Amino acid sequence: MLRYILKRLLLIIPIIVGSIILVFTIMYFCPGDPATMILGAEATEEQIYELREKMGLNDPYIVRLGRTLWSYARLDLGTSYVTGRPLTEELALRIPNTLRLSLIGIVIGLLIGIPLGVTSAVHHDEPIDYIGMLIALVGISMPGFWFAMLMVTLFAVKLRWLPPFGVGGIRYWILPILSSCLGGFAGNARQARSSMLDVLTSDYVVMARAKGLPEKEVIWKHALPNAMLPIVMMIGGAMAMSIGGGMIIETVFAIPGVGFFLADSISNRDYIAIQSCVVVIGMVFTLMMLVTDLMMAAIDPRIKDQFSSRKRKKAKKV
Repeated sequence: MLRYILKRLLLIIPIIVGSIILVFTIMYFCPGDPATMILGAEATEEQIYELREKMGLNDPYIVRLGRTLWSYARLDLGTSYVTGRPLTEELALRIPNTLRLSLIGIVIGLLIGIPLGVTSAVHHDEPIDYIGMLIALVGISMPGFWFAMLMVTLFAVKLRWLPPFGVGGIRYWILPILSSCLGGFAGNARQARSSMLDVLTSDYVVMARAKGLPEKEVIWKHALPNAMLPIVMMIGGAMAMSIGGGMIIETVFAIPGVGFFLADSISNRDYIAIQSCVVVIGMVFTLMMLVTDLMMAAIDPRIKDQFSSRKRKKAKKV
C-alpha cells in the first residue's frame, strides 16, 4: 500500500509540470500586454519596452518557460502584476476561505444527500421515493449561480435576514454554503439511491433479513457500507470540483478566495496570477483524487488484495 501511495505521488509531478506548460502556453499566446496594463495607456513605447525587458517579457518562449518551471520548482509562484505582492502570500490569504466554503458545503451535502438517497432506496417506488428524487433532480438541474442570486434576492434584499456579500461571522457564510452544497447533496442522493438499490437485492442482505436482524441494522450496518464505494468515488470528484469550481459562488458573494482572485485576475489580465491559480487548483484536484483512491482502498478489501497479488506475482517471477 505504501508503495502504491509513493507511486501515485510521483505521478503527480508530470501532471503538475504538464499543467504548468499548458497554462503558460495559453497565457503566452493570449492577446494583451502586461507592461501596457501596468503603465497605462499613456505610457510611451520606450517605457513599455524597458518594463518588458525588466520583466523578461521580451525573451523567447522557451527561455520564459524554463524560467517559469524553475520558479515553480523553488516554490516561487511569482509576483502579481496588479498588486505587486508575491502570489504565495496572495494565495495563502485566500486558500482558507476557499477550503472553508468547499469542505463545509461537501459535509452538509453528505449529511443531507446520503440519508435522502438511502431513504428513497428503502422506500422504492413509494411517494417518499418520488419526492426525494424530485428534490434531487431540481437540485442537480438548477445552476449554482442562479440559485445563489435567488438566495441573495430573497434572504438579503427582500427579507434582510442575512448579509448579501463579504466575509465576517457565521451569518456571512450561510448563503454561500447553501449555494455551494446544492449540487453536491443532489448528486449524493442520486448516487446513494442507485448504489443502495443494487445492494438491497444482494444475497447477504436477504440472509441478514432472514436471520431476523432489525431493518435499521440491515440497512445501515450491512447494506450501506457495501454501497459506499461508488459514493466515495463521487465524493472525491465533488471535492476537487467544488474547490476548483467555486469561482462563481465566491464571485457572487464577494468571498476573497482563490476563485474570486482568479476571476479578478482574468478581468485585469494578470497572466502570472491566472497561471498560479490554475496550477494550485490542479494540484489540489490531483491530491483530492489520490485521497479518493486511498479511501476506496480502505473501504473495499479487494483493492488491497490487488496490491498484494501484484507483489506476489512479482516475487514469483524473481
